Amino acid sequence: MPWTTEELEAIETAYKSGITEIHYKDRVTKFRSLREMERILKTAGSTLTQRDRQHYQPSYDRGYQ
Repeated sequence: MPWTTEELEAIETAYKSGITEIHYKDRVTKFRSLREMERILKTAGSTLTQRDRQHYQPSYDRGYQ
């Protein structure tokens, strides 16, 4: 499941406050511990930054070979 920046911000805000239950849009997520939240923040944050770093090089084809 891809993470969004908004979801990570909600988790980070709750983590900093010491809260393990998050209300995001129409969902409620309850984490087992702050350690679990920290692990998710590290994992999802690193995948999100890797995805942001990807640059696509346009390619051109003249249509003949």
